[in-house]
Amino acid sequence: MIEFNNDLYFLLHVQHKIDSQIRIIKFDKKKKKFTKSKKVFYGAYPSLHTNGRFLYIIFNQKSESDFLISLKKFDNDLNYLDSTILYKKPFDSYTSGEYQSIVDLHQKTNLIFIDWSDKSWLKSMDISGYFHQN
Repeated sequence: MIEFNNDLYFLLHVQHKIDSQIRIIKFDKKKKKFTKSKKVFYGAYPSLHTNGRFLYIIFNQKSESDFLISLKKFDNDLNYLDSTILYKKPFDSYTSGEYQSIVDLHQKTNLIFIDWSDKSWLKSMDISGYFHQN
């Protein structure tokens, strides 16, 4: 759950399932009810973030023989704005565990993740450019 523009946003998905439907749900605090629901995609291990202007969902995907970490951008009405593949590598099997986290360090936004493609336990990418765009 994340608070954004005075409303609450939730992610729904099946935990630890490789191809779970990922949905984002908006709870309008003024109306005191859920007002919107949108299917984002199919994937695994989604996380919800905001830079104060937009909502972002980061999640893992498998695409044929590739491991992907994708980023989807939405406004406060859950209108889809943009999609970016942050990371892509070939792989042949999955690794168990939780997979990514966003960490703000030294004025940079970093994606910390486990890479399914080479089974490494930790990688870090500076993704500040994706979160500080207009």
